[in-house]
Amino acid sequence: MTAATIDTMTLLLAVSYRRFGTERRLSDDQYSTEATDKSAVNATKARLVSKALDKIAAFDSQTQKALARKTLPSLIHPGVVRVHRDALAEIVGWLEGRKVSRDGLVAGSFVPSYPSDVEKTAAKLGPLYDPEDYPTAEDAAKEFGFDWRVLSAAVPEGLPEGVQATEEARYRAQLDEAVASYTKLLRGAAADIVGDLAACLDKTTDALGRKNPVRIATLNRIREFVQTFPTRNVGGDAALGILIGQAGAMLDQLGAGDPNDDATRSALAAGFGAMREQLNALADGVGATRKRKIKLVDDAA
Repeated sequence: MTAATIDTMTLLLAVSYRRFGTERRLSDDQYSTEATDKSAVNATKARLVSKALDKIAAFDSQTQKALARKTLPSLIHPGVVRVHRDALAEIVGWLEGRKVSRDGLVAGSFVPSYPSDVEKTAAKLGPLYDPEDYPTAEDAAKEFGFDWRVLSAAVPEGLPEGVQATEEARYRAQLDEAVASYTKLLRGAAADIVGDLAACLDKTTDALGRKNPVRIATLNRIREFVQTFPTRNVGGDAALGILIGQAGAMLDQLGAGDPNDDATRSALAAGFGAMREQLNALADGVGATRKRKIKLVDDAA
C-alpha cells in the first residue's frame, strides 16, 4: 500500500468537545501562603460540582473511545482521526446521533440542576465563592459544544516552487511512516482482543470452582473489530486480513448461539486459541505496542 493510496482513500476528521469550565484560577488575594513566592504557585478552585456535568464528561469519553475503535489516529494532532472515505458517511451519521444525545443531556440534566449545583458549590467554596463566575443557566449551556470538521492533510497547491517540492516529499514520508504505524496498531489491537477472548475461553472455572462464562462484551469487541477492519486497514495488511476474516467466519458460525454451551465453547477455544498464537507472532514481528504480553506457548507445553 503506497502513501499516495492512503492519501486518496482517507480523510481527516477533527472532533472537538467543549464543556462548562469546571476550574477557576485563584487571584493572589484569595489565598494565603506564608514565605511563598506566589508567582511560582498556580492555585485553582472548583467552579462547579455537578453530577450532571460529570455525566456529560463521561459521555464525551465514551464517544472518544468509540470513535477511536472506528477510525485510526491521524498521527498529526490529538483529537484528529483518519477516516476511510467509504466509512465517512456512516461515522458522521453516528456523530450526529451522539450530538443529539449530548444536547439532550445538557438541556435535560445540566440546565435543570444548574441552580442547585451552584448553591451546593457555593457552600463548599465558602469565602472563595464568587457569583461573577456563574452566568445564567441559559448562558452556561452555551459553553457546551460538540462539533467536527472533515479535513484534507494534503499539501496545498500554489506554494513557492522550492517549498512545494520539499513539503510534498515530507508529506509522502509521513504517510509512509503512517503505514508502518497503522500496521503495528491494528496487529497489536487484534492480538489483545483475541487474547482476551482466548484467555476467557481457557479459564472454564473461577477460583471457587464456579463456571466462568464467556462475556458477550468480549465477543462484541471482536465483532466490532471485524466489522471496522476493512476501512481501517488502510495499510493493506494482507496477513492480518486473513486472520480477521477467519475470526469473522467463526463469529458468523456462532451466530446467536450460546458461547457457553460446552461443545460450542470447546470449538471456540480451539479456534481462537490457535489464532492467538498467530496474532502474537504477527504483532511481535512488527514490534507492536501491547497492553500486555500474551505468551505464545502455555507454561504446560
